[in-house]
Amino acid sequence: MEIIEPSDPGGLYEELEMLAGLNRLCELVFRSSSGARTVIRDRIGGVYIREGREWLQTAGGLEIGLDQLELMNGIQISKNC
Repeated sequence: MEIIEPSDPGGLYEELEMLAGLNRLCELVFRSSSGARTVIRDRIGGVYIREGREWLQTAGGLEIGLDQLELMNGIQISKNC
């Protein structure tokens, strides 16, 4: 199974920036602040760093901390960040 490291050059942040530029629908699996596992399908609106934390915003306006992501388009996200 492929694993993306968020802090790797060419890793998660860069992959999300690329997907935002392509305006493609993505499946994102993440843990909400309450710990619930959530699955959404949306386009990536943007990625950014705020107060030292990496975030993505979906085209629908949902903000997700990259440390909350578990899977992106079926690819496991490493928790080594």
